[in-house]
Amino acid sequence: FCLRKNVCMPFAMGSVVIAVTALLTVLRTAPCMCHFLARRFAPSHFRPAKQNQNADWLPWSNRKYGIRKLYQLLDTLIKGRPQKYLSLVVIKKNRIVFLPLAARPMGLTISRMRAIVQGLRNSTRRGLVFPDTVYLMNVWDEGRCYRDDDDPRPVKGPPCTVPVFSLIKSWNYSTATSTETDVLLPFFNHVYENLVFYPWEKKINKALMRAAMQAQMRPNCTRLWIIELQKNDPDGRRLLDAGITNNLSKRKDVQLVDFVPIPDHARYRYLLSADGFTASCRLGKLLGTNSVVLKETTPWIEYYYRSLESNVHYVPFTKDNVLEVVKALEGDPQRCQRIAADAQQFAYTFLSQHAKAMYVRRALVYYNSLLPDMEAFVQHLVWPQSAGDSGDDEEGGGLTLIGVMETMKKFVGARR
Repeated sequence: FCLRKNVCMPFAMGSVVIAVTALLTVLRTAPCMCHFLARRFAPSHFRPAKQNQNADWLPWSNRKYGIRKLYQLLDTLIKGRPQKYLSLVVIKKNRIVFLPLAARPMGLTISRMRAIVQGLRNSTRRGLVFPDTVYLMNVWDEGRCYRDDDDPRPVKGPPCTVPVFSLIKSWNYSTATSTETDVLLPFFNHVYENLVFYPWEKKINKALMRAAMQAQMRPNCTRLWIIELQKNDPDGRRLLDAGITNNLSKRKDVQLVDFVPIPDHARYRYLLSADGFTASCRLGKLLGTNSVVLKETTPWIEYYYRSLESNVHYVPFTKDNVLEVVKALEGDPQRCQRIAADAQQFAYTFLSQHAKAMYVRRALVYYNSLLPDMEAFVQHLVWPQSAGDSGDDEEGGGLTLIGVMETMKKFVGARR
């Protein structure tokens, strides 16, 4: 909670309702954002890592791979169609750089990869040590690797013969499986560690949604459906405040509304998280408010979704029942505040930038165990002294994709 003097203090979530009630007279009337800079991680903090990573590694476990297979996959990718969303990440002695596979990578690739690398570098300053490694990172909004030949989506490139890391993929919750074998890692350009508080009785009794209309989204997507409900349904007009802030689609004309900053989302009792093209990356930010998050039920996941519990950290909805869900919450404010508190506890504990970096480290340690010659290969890489330093503006820090591939080729040839 945040006091008048703008002092932010962590609180015990189990007693948050009592604590907040006692302090309402001294809380600010504007939404207050709390920046928590220091954390301690007990063993329980690694529960989501086990829940999510163990499932992702299952298709790859009980087998060994190696630099040879990684080199062959890279060689095929580079010689084939442009891989605009794939980059090679190189880590040696805690120096971290990325090398895009495409000669002209997408701006999205550069911005997301810069955030990932900077997030990992920031954690090295806090003492985190990453294993020496080289891995493929896909930053597009869906998985890259498929194990089901009947999957209807086109596979844009060769099959993944070694583990590839991604940001988003699909997941079947009923079978706890996926047709995509990508191992998920966190976004770092979305910061989820800022908690926002606004007194419950002062909140607007509506469900807020602010979102973008992305180019790949269908004209009948849930985001537009919710806007139509707001226009045409009496309950929708009473309970919804929904709008599109940015239209990237040429197929649909949409009236735009003003952007609402995340701290001001806390002015509303209910927050709608409807997926876009795939998973909505704003979900983590919404969980950090003390409002109830209503999450659309879809198959798309980020790295931490499988640790979220329905009706504990969020309330599920579909576009067919969204109004009924909001009306049910309207009649149970204690349930709402309990769910909001549990969501904030989850975001505070597991979704900070440093927690994300720790998640990445755990994944890379296991990845290296599947490629037993990885660390020996990285020792053969010769870097300029400044490569991967935090102040280095060059993406590769003096390394080049061609240079890494040549070193990899020599390493593989010497081990025949």
